Amino acid sequence: SPNYPNNYPHHQDCKFVIRMGNNQTSNRTIKLEFVDFNLEEYEECRWLFKLIFVSWYLSISEYLDVLIYFHIVIFRYDWIEIRDGKNENDPLIGNRLCGSKRPFPIVSSGNTLFMHFHSDNRGSAKGFKVRPEISKAKIDLLMIKGKVK
Repeated sequence: SPNYPNNYPHHQDCKFVIRMGNNQTSNRTIKLEFVDFNLEEYEECRWLFKLIFVSWYLSISEYLDVLIYFHIVIFRYDWIEIRDGKNENDPLIGNRLCGSKRPFPIVSSGNTLFMHFHSDNRGSAKGFKVRPEISKAKIDLLMIKGKVK
């Protein structure tokens, strides 16, 4: 995390891509182990508030209507998300990570993980240190003909 092993700063949105190997090793996976983990302490990762507000429905002409829609989510506290792939649209692995309990190791399905660390404007802690390891090759069993005994 930023400034590790000293406390990380406020207002951080850090995004990391961890990739092991290249296209020739794309059949490998990543095991991500948290060697140290200490984020702002609280019961659960949650948002401060979520506001969904529909402001206006405008009829501009007989052929065009406009709906103005606001959707605001403000996150509170500090957290890490880890996604199985190379960006924030890929599937979330487990839940958002927060607090001071060191998470179990995380294993990807491919050779890339995406990590997003967020800190708010209050509280700070030591942060985290991760150790990524490349795993042995995945074994894909493809049966073309016959039986497996």
